[in-house]
Amino acid sequence: AAFRNGREAVELAARACALDRWKDADEIDTLAAAYAEAGNFAEAERYQQKALSLLSADEALRPKFQARLEQFRAKQPVRQQIGES
Repeated sequence: AAFRNGREAVELAARACALDRWKDADEIDTLAAAYAEAGNFAEAERYQQKALSLLSADEALRPKFQARLEQFRAKQPVRQQIGES
């Protein structure tokens, strides 16, 4: 927890999304996770739904993205282990 900074994560993830013109589902998923870390679960849900809507080309990510959406609805941030994707 000492290394987590939700507000900075939101800023950096939003910049990455803007660089790709908001068309990369994986980057938007990261932004959603950042919002959840910052405690803004409404925005986390909104961006996770946007990420899901962009998945037509990569359906393999749908279960992961859908599970995260459910986490955000339950007001839970994403917790990953080092090396986990």
